[in-house]
Amino acid sequence: MPKFQIRNIRPNPFRNLESYPIRQEKLDMLRESLRATGFWDNVVARMGDDGHPELAYGHHRLAALHEEYPPDHEVNLIIKELDNDQMLKIMARENMDEWASNAMIDMETVRATLDAYAAGHIKNMETPQRLDHGGPAVSYTKPDASRDHERLPYTGVTLANYLGWVITSKTDKPDRPNVTKVTTALRALDLVDEGYADLRDFEQFNTKTVRIVVQHAENLKKDARGNIQELPDGLHPRIDSQMMADVQQILQVAKNITNAGGSSESVQRELLKEGLAKPPKSKALAADPNLAVLRLAMQIERIFDVNDPTIKRVRIAAGRKKELEAETISRLDLVLNTLMIRTQEMLDIIHQE
Repeated sequence: MPKFQIRNIRPNPFRNLESYPIRQEKLDMLRESLRATGFWDNVVARMGDDGHPELAYGHHRLAALHEEYPPDHEVNLIIKELDNDQMLKIMARENMDEWASNAMIDMETVRATLDAYAAGHIKNMETPQRLDHGGPAVSYTKPDASRDHERLPYTGVTLANYLGWVITSKTDKPDRPNVTKVTTALRALDLVDEGYADLRDFEQFNTKTVRIVVQHAENLKKDARGNIQELPDGLHPRIDSQMMADVQQILQVAKNITNAGGSSESVQRELLKEGLAKPPKSKALAADPNLAVLRLAMQIERIFDVNDPTIKRVRIAAGRKKELEAETISRLDLVLNTLMIRTQEMLDIIHQE
C-alpha cells in the first residue's frame, strides 16, 4: 500500500472546502483516535493528473492528520481507479452521512453535481424524457462563457437518482427519488445566485425549513417584480432594497426559531405572525357541496372525539392542575375560549339567511 506525505493529499475535486465547515466534535474525536491508535489506513483515493492523490472521502480525517502531524508525515492510502462519476457520488454519500440535516451541504452537493455535469466531467446522468403532457419539468444547466459546453437537460428526478437521494418506502412499494430535497436546494441556490441570500444562511436549516423560507421569499419576488428593473447587459435584475431587507428578515426569524430548538412549523407560524408570510389559500369545495360539507363536518368532528390525542392531553393536564402556573392556565383558557368564539361564528354563518 503506497505512502504519501499529508501535504500532498488533495481533497475530492468536487468538494468546495470553503463551503464545508469542519465539525469540531468529530475532529476532536479523530485527533484522539490518532493519538491512541494511529491512522487507520482504510481511506480510498485516486491519483490526480498532477501525480498527487485525491481523496474520495475522509476529509475530516485529513484535517485531523494536519492537526496532529507535520506536513511531511506519511500515511497509507488505498489507491483505486475511480472516474469522476464515482468520485462525485462517493462525496454525495459522505455528505449524507456527515451532514444529514444541513441544507447548505445539500445545496453545495447539487451545485457541484450540476457544475460537473455542465462541464462534461460526469457521464452517467440519465437523460430526462420530455413528455408532451405531464411528466417532470426539464431544466438546463446554465451557460458559462469560460467553458465550451452545451446546455444539458436535467430534472429533480434525474438529479435525485444520480445522487442516490431516495425516500425509503415503509411498505412493499419501491423507494422513490427525493425530488423535494433536490428542488428545494435548487430554489435556495437561485436566491443565493440572485444576491438575496448567502449560502451560509441555510447552514442551520433542514429541508422543510428551507422550503418554507424559499416559498415566502419567492412570494416577495413575485410581489416586487414590478419594482425590479432589468440591467441593460442582461445580468441579474437590480436587487430591490426593500425585498432584500424582507428576505433577510425571513432568514433571521427562521434562524432565531431554529437556534431555539423550534420546528419548521414554528418558523411558519412566526413568519405569519410577523406578516412576512401569506396565509395559505382556502381550498375550494368539491363539485358536490353536500359531499364536501359532510367531509368537512367529519374533519371537525375528529377534534371533539373523546379519544382524540389532544383532548386526552388536556384531560391529563387538568388532572395535574396544581402543578400548573397561573400564566399557563390563562394561556390554555384563552385558546379554548377563542375556540368557542370561532365555533359560534361558524354556526352564525351556517344559519344566517
